[in-house]
Amino acid sequence: MAGGPSSGKTSIALSLLAKLTTTGEICAVVDSTDGFDPCTAFLAGVELENILWVRCGGDIEKSFMAADYLVQAKGFGAIWLNLNGLPERGLRMVQKPTGIATGRG
Repeated sequence: MAGGPSSGKTSIALSLLAKLTTTGEICAVVDSTDGFDPCTAFLAGVELENILWVRCGGDIEKSFMAADYLVQAKGFGAIWLNLNGLPERGLRMVQKPTGIATGRG
């Protein structure tokens, strides 16, 4: 999801995490800029004991690596790679993985 501030991105993600974690699913949050707020998540209904929280301290490369490792590990109900707060310039420098369609012919 992408959108400007106050567009509902975080609310939607927390809603999904709440739905999944209350049914016993284990989910992961890759927190690129240490912006995940467990209190807000709890108030949104997220079962925090069913969350793996990976803090990346603003490091874009670590964020993508962490998300990749979690996807490869399998078994998570959802993995939220939260890139909010990272500089757009840095995100544009991230190479697209091979094998992903870009919609260009």
